[in-house]
Amino acid sequence: MKAEIPDDHITDYERAVCYYTLPRLANPVTYGLVIAYAVCVLEALAVLVYGLYAENSAWTVAGAWAFLGIVVFGMIIFMTRALINDWNRRAALAAARNVPDATEDEDIPDPFAEHILLRRPLHTASEIFACVTNESTVAYYVEIRRNNTHWRVRTPQEQPAFEILVELDLLRVGLLKSHPVRLGVYEDKKKIASVVRRNTLRAVAVDVFPTSPADVSYSIKNGCIYLAGRLIGRIYALRECLYLDIEREHAVPGILTHFISME
Repeated sequence: MKAEIPDDHITDYERAVCYYTLPRLANPVTYGLVIAYAVCVLEALAVLVYGLYAENSAWTVAGAWAFLGIVVFGMIIFMTRALINDWNRRAALAAARNVPDATEDEDIPDPFAEHILLRRPLHTASEIFACVTNESTVAYYVEIRRNNTHWRVRTPQEQPAFEILVELDLLRVGLLKSHPVRLGVYEDKKKIASVVRRNTLRAVAVDVFPTSPADVSYSIKNGCIYLAGRLIGRIYALRECLYLDIEREHAVPGILTHFISME
């Protein structure tokens, strides 16, 4: 099968940095900061509206300048936080890139001994792409059908593994592009999992519900995969590739569905 295969190799140290270090370096916007900023904006708007209603030029000018100043200040603060996060990420990855892989002679414990590492193209240029291991061995072939609303996943032997269908999507305002919020995972036309995506103030949160066992569910937040509150894997982007690093026993179709369908 002719498929787009991502050409990359992540070193052991890069993998450790992406899995353990980068989440600690990130400085996400907190709910407290968002609420405080919103209160300041509303107060400035209230002063402006009162000035217009009372026909008081002093209050109107003060409210207008306060609103403008708060908006500009907020843009500077949020852009600065984003630049600092990006600089920290680039610095950590640049340092990790120059560290060679450990040799078999070195007695260093492998924290990823029970993990599987898969990668796929971050942006796909064709309708078929491959999910491969770090050694570039094909793990799955993925065929995109019906404009990103249906995916067929096959084994390296090109046998059907499972299918993904968009069950509910929302239209992105201004982009004229649908955003899947609920996906169904099917094996031999039988539903085996559901994937639900929820937008929050900080990031997209994802819940994965396998049909068997029914009492198990996974949650994905900021690229971190949790099972009953325990971190079991991570999803991260590096050099035009998207990586799934997860405990081998939890590389289930539901988790793979979110990884495969990410944009």
